[in-house]
Amino acid sequence: MNELIPLQPQTINGNAVETVNARELHEFLESKQDFSTWIKNRIEKYEFVENQDYVRFHKKMEANNATMIEYFVSVGMAKELAMVENNDKGKQARQYFIECERKLRENQAKLAPKTYVEALRTLADEVEAHEQTKQTLAIAEPKAQYFDKLVERNLLTNFTTTAKEFGIKRKDFLNYLLDNGYIYRDQQGNLLPYATHVPHLFEVKEYSKDAHSGVQTLVTPKGRETLRLLLT
Repeated sequence: MNELIPLQPQTINGNAVETVNARELHEFLESKQDFSTWIKNRIEKYEFVENQDYVRFHKKMEANNATMIEYFVSVGMAKELAMVENNDKGKQARQYFIECERKLRENQAKLAPKTYVEALRTLADEVEAHEQTKQTLAIAEPKAQYFDKLVERNLLTNFTTTAKEFGIKRKDFLNYLLDNGYIYRDQQGNLLPYATHVPHLFEVKEYSKDAHSGVQTLVTPKGRETLRLLLT
């Protein structure tokens, strides 16, 4: 099978999946719309869901220090985008993605346990990985409690509280931070600060709740002071 558009592994909703760079798909389809307008319109019109059908994150451009948003879409979403383009390139891409899905299913079938012993070994590996995760969370718990105390004392604030203090909408606040290179969205959809802004503007808190774990970015007092001057 000729590779019309390369597949790239990404994590969507906690699962490792093969994805397509939407910018490369847009170029292949020869759409007359600019990429940003095209992808936003398609997402809105066909009700694609972030962290379910696609992920996006911000990429810093070295040439002019600008920030570019990259979209990576699932093979299923890529197939639908190709279909609705309604041209020869779209038909070609759709057939390509159908073949990609077939190949992926074949590979998954090959990786599935074929014997009782293999199934037991796979289960044992999953249990071991779960235990390692529990140990990691146990180690992180004292640090998490420390951050909780700072939050209770209003020394660290989340994005929603900080935006409210500034008298602006949370969405507008986040867009400012993203557009100006303070934070970025990782492959799991978490909003994280660039390393150059930690710890004086932001702190990153690890948390665990109801068997779910993750990270949360919090704004420091110096961060609030700095951002208040820039935004107000």
